[in-house]
Amino acid sequence: MYGITKFSALAVTAASAVVILVLAQAWLGPAEDEVAAASFPTLFDEGLVQDIYGRVSPAVVVVKADLRFGESYGRIAIGSGFLIDGEGHIATNYHVVRGADRVMLDFQDSTTAEAAILGTSPGNDLALLKVDAASVAHIEPVELGDSSAANPGQMAIGIGSPFGLGGSVTVGIIGGIDRVLGSDIARPMHGNLQTDALTNPGDSGGPLLNRAGQVVGINTSVRIEDLGAGNQRASRPMGFALPVNTLVRLLPRLKDSQSTEPTYLGIVGTPVSDLLARRLNLPTRTGIYVSRVVLDSPAHLAGLIPSGTVGQAQLAAGGDTIIAVDGIPVDSLSGFFAELDRHLPGTDVPLTVYRGSGKGKIVVTLGDWPAGENPFAKYPTFPLPGSAGTHATRYPMIPNVPGFAFPDLFPYSPPN
Repeated sequence: MYGITKFSALAVTAASAVVILVLAQAWLGPAEDEVAAASFPTLFDEGLVQDIYGRVSPAVVVVKADLRFGESYGRIAIGSGFLIDGEGHIATNYHVVRGADRVMLDFQDSTTAEAAILGTSPGNDLALLKVDAASVAHIEPVELGDSSAANPGQMAIGIGSPFGLGGSVTVGIIGGIDRVLGSDIARPMHGNLQTDALTNPGDSGGPLLNRAGQVVGINTSVRIEDLGAGNQRASRPMGFALPVNTLVRLLPRLKDSQSTEPTYLGIVGTPVSDLLARRLNLPTRTGIYVSRVVLDSPAHLAGLIPSGTVGQAQLAAGGDTIIAVDGIPVDSLSGFFAELDRHLPGTDVPLTVYRGSGKGKIVVTLGDWPAGENPFAKYPTFPLPGSAGTHATRYPMIPNVPGFAFPDLFPYSPPN
């Protein structure tokens, strides 16, 4: 009897211990190794990223821009670039090679080559380099994708040369699309991709890839919020990449050694809102309302009529309203610029326009953006500025350009 009682007591004690352990686990949670396995999902497919890196990285180069000093050269910038075909064409950012007397490339296999600068597009921050095709015959070029298919949340893989460290890779997601970047020609660039893939000085000109290993963007700039002296950075930097579709569109001209500026129309306008439409009795609730036209610009030569203005709140009636570009409706400044940029300078583009209550089409011959200047500051607009202190806006049709000084950090300038 005593033995049975002792066994029962031990059984009760063991059962109590099990209950206590279960309750403790429920209270305290699983062990640390179990937390690591169950609570933290995989951030990305390591095998996929490694495969893409192995396939694409040989085509990504370190771009070194040199300036001649007498009989020698001094390095002024280091960026990145990528081979786009078997003919030896390499794409990069214009600001990486701007002002360079010599451009040298470092390949992943430790070979080097001197590159010629073929075509440039400063307003789109693009440059096309050329090396001898025989020197890259063993390298598989990158595959160019479709940047218009990029969506927030998709994987983004960057390969470049942060601080000159070639063959570096970073992984993140597409954080946003159709971002606006300013430029040094007073013409905003639209359609840029935002990413949280960590980029640094020297990554400029490198490819931003999708999960298929296709190039969807060209890493160009980052934005870092600075809280001032004595404070740390407010947040992780945001990277921005030019849409690869811009490169594809301009490739024929760049390969032909042309310097290509963005398209130039020559108007100052504002998107139509319900309030503006009611106040000015406009026949449409969408479109771009024309307030000023640069004299002798494509818009002026085509006959677009401005309203005149002495400020955003005092837009006058009588101006044309552009509701479509080549048949594509436009209801925002970003969309308007994007549709203009689908066409090359020198092409005729029909604009669907409301003039008063009548609707018709006006064909404009787009021009090249005047090189190295802001036409809205240099040339008068019609109507001429009045006595109330009116002036042409710094960015045509963009009263407040979101973004920042461009470029912010790129390219990397090695210490002397």
